[in-house]
This record gives sequence, structure tokens and C-alpha cells, in this order.
Amino acid sequence: MNHDEYVKYDAIEIAKLIKRGEVKVREVLEAAVDRIERLNTKLNAVTCKLYDWALSWLDKADREAVLYGVPILLKDGLHDIEGTCSTLGSRLLKDYRAKRTSNFVKRLLDGGCIPLGKTNVPEFLLMGTTEPELFGPTRNPFNPEYSAGGSSGGSACSVACGMVPVATANDGGGSIRIPASMCGVFGFKPSRYFTPMGPEFFDIWMGLVSNHVITKSVRDSALFLDIEFGYDGPIKISRPVESFLKELDKPLEPLRIAFSTKSYFGKVDPEVVDATLKVAKMLEELGHRVEEKSLDVDFEKLYHSYIEAMFVEMSFLFDYLSEELGKRITLGDVETASFVLAKIGEKLPAKTCIKIKHLWDQTASSLSLFFREYDVYLTPTVADPHIKIGSIIPTKLEELALRIVSVLGLTGLIKPIVEAIALKQLNLFPFTQIANQAGLPAMSIPAGLSSRNIPIGVHMMMGYGKDSILLRLAKQLEETPVWFKPQIS
Repeated sequence: MNHDEYVKYDAIEIAKLIKRGEVKVREVLEAAVDRIERLNTKLNAVTCKLYDWALSWLDKADREAVLYGVPILLKDGLHDIEGTCSTLGSRLLKDYRAKRTSNFVKRLLDGGCIPLGKTNVPEFLLMGTTEPELFGPTRNPFNPEYSAGGSSGGSACSVACGMVPVATANDGGGSIRIPASMCGVFGFKPSRYFTPMGPEFFDIWMGLVSNHVITKSVRDSALFLDIEFGYDGPIKISRPVESFLKELDKPLEPLRIAFSTKSYFGKVDPEVVDATLKVAKMLEELGHRVEEKSLDVDFEKLYHSYIEAMFVEMSFLFDYLSEELGKRITLGDVETASFVLAKIGEKLPAKTCIKIKHLWDQTASSLSLFFREYDVYLTPTVADPHIKIGSIIPTKLEELALRIVSVLGLTGLIKPIVEAIALKQLNLFPFTQIANQAGLPAMSIPAGLSSRNIPIGVHMMMGYGKDSILLRLAKQLEETPVWFKPQIS
């Protein structure tokens, strides 16, 4: 199997070719490895290679599994294989080896997938750009001067450039959808409690995080959700449909779609607005009822609650890792921003978590009322995708200020600096967090290419558990001219 053949297939088609005997599994894996080796020096999407592990697993994998032999990459954040690298993008964990295999990864292995490596992430999955100090930046495959997004930037880049048809990802505020948008691929975040999170943590980041994949095709995303489905924590959610993949073949009734191109923070790039309006117009032509209407929620409170959740969760994570590693974490072990977030979290009152969850639950309730009137809420995915490498990570001056006030223990002075850095990111990514805070399914579809050669995504969100309908809507749009379909060479 040569490069031209390999890159044109999605996961489902590769699995069919293998099952029909038209191509051998090792040929497919060799094509994937060759592509990774050829492109990774330039793009830096893959940080840990598992080629030997993959060959050893090939002999154990179920040959009758639906995706037997399909090469994938795993996000280096919560998607672990026992005994292999697990860094979370941090030099603190550069030599750490996972003690157990993630339940999410087990399901993909049971489905026949062959992981070839781990993809790059920002340290502790915190940023909307993938530029860890440990490994360096992942670059946008369409324009390497620009960011691939984050925190699943390595995964989105690897799918967009054809290293693999599917890479795993997770999403706690847009980390599937933001990089999918910026790399021109499909990114779907399932409803809360639809996919497994354990065996160590189950309600990660107070319920914000969902595991899934980034794909080239809608049907791959639907099939992987079939394979993954079933929360492994104490809450049991019934499967809403027999098969998300089979549901794609069902006709879609006209939907009531509200859309907005406005951001609470202000400016949205004109090309992004234009792409969003084109998708809205196409939906109208497809027979859906489309009208302009914004959400009536307190975005300022939601944004600040999201930042406070980062403080609290980082403080917990540092305590957890200190116990796991048997050492006290110092400023020299991690990036400055991560260290400062944890220090701020230590000082916040215990009631902070209750206040955050109360606001998010109230927001979920408010959105449930909105989704009685409308089926879908449509916005841009990213306000401005033109993010140059190095432009939104802390500046040298900001980092110096953080280090000084951290060493002096002046937490009261640190918090405003950190909030200003965080708000700089939220200005670019204002549309995605609310789906996580309310636990709703959401997706980014590839909807165009900007004048600076950066893909543009359009975002859609539905009410809880409506994942199959949202995927059917994506499938409907995938067959129209508004869906961006780059030629991978």
C-alpha cells in the first residue's frame, strides 16, 4: 500500500480492505509508520513511538474485530497503555511509564485498533495551543508557522496530514473541537458519561472532560462511538440508539436551528463569520428552520468559573502526582504557568467547587429550556484561527512576573496575571466551553480555508443525549459543498 492509497481511506474503508484480503495489515502499518516518519520532523505531532509494541500487539489482537488492523495514535493525556510513555506533556513525567491501561484505550484495542504512538499535548492539557516546553510545538499542517490548536493538537494534526485516519482525543473545554477546526478535520464531543474515563479518574475536571476521537469522516466518528460507548463510573447511561453508525443512514427530519456569530468578548474574524453564515444558509437550503438567536446565559460568570476550575483541578493534580511519584513538585519540575495555577488553587476556599458546580448545573438547566425551543445551536468554533506559534503562551515578561511573585508567595498578585493570560485564550476560544460545562454533545465541522491557509470550523451543539441526531446532521452536511475536503498528498 503506497502513500497515495493509504491517505485516501478512512478507518472503516481500511478495515474493509483488510477483511477482504485486498491489503495486508503489515502493509497498512508500514504505510502509516512511513508517513509518520516522513512528516513528523516538520510537524511534531507524535512524541512517543510505539512501533515495537504495535507489532507485538498485532499477534494478540482479535482478527474478527470490526476495526482489526486499523492504525491509530493515542493522545498523550489519559489515554495510556500499561508500561508505555505517559507524560501529559510535562518534563515532570518525561520518564514515567503508565501503571495501567486506560479503560477507553482497552475498548479501542478490543475493537481491533493498532496504536502506533502518542501525540503531542500542552503540559497537563491546559492550553488551546499545543506548545509544551518538553517537546516543542505541534505545527499546523496547512501552514506550519501557525498553531494546530489544543489540547489535542497532535492528534488533529496527525489525522489532517494523513499519518492515521483516526487519533484519540479528549475535550474539557474544546480540546477535540478547537484543534479539529484549526486542522480541517471532524471533531465530535459526546454527551457527558457516554464514554469511559477510568480506571483512575471518572469525573475528570468536575465532569468537563469527555473521551472520543478526531476523524476524517463522520462515519468513523460514529463507529468509534459505538465501540467506546458506556460510562465506567458509578452513573449508568443507557445506549440511546442501537448503533450510532447505523443511525447515519436514517433520514433526518427538519430541525430548528438557532445561530450566532457574536462572541461575548467581541471580535470574530470576518472569514470565520462568513464560513458560519454559509453553513447556516446551507442548512436552510436542506430544509431546516434557521434563525439568528444568541444564548441568554451569563458568559462572564461561566468564563471565570472555568478559570477557577483550572486552579482547583491543578492543585489536586499536583497533590495526586506528588503522592504517585513520591516527591514534592517544585517550580523546576513543571512549566511556570502550571505551577502557579496549582499554587492559586491551594489558597481558594473549599466552597469554590460547590459554587462552580452550582453555576454549571444552573446553566445546564437553562440550556435544557433553550433546547425545547431549538434543536441545534450553531456558532463558529474558534473566533480567530490565525494563531502563530508562540503568540498565546505566556510571554517572557509574564513568565518572569509569575516566577517572581510565586517565589515571594504573593498569591494575591499572581491571580490577576494568570486570569489575564487565560482570558487572552478565551478571547480566541469563546464558543466551546459551555458544552462541557453543561455536559452536552457538540461538534466542529470543517467549513473552509482562510486567506492565510488556515482551516475554519463551524460549531454545533444539541441537547443532552442527542448525539445520534448531531452526527446525522454532520453526515448530511458532509455531502454538501460547505464541507471542506482537502486533498492530502
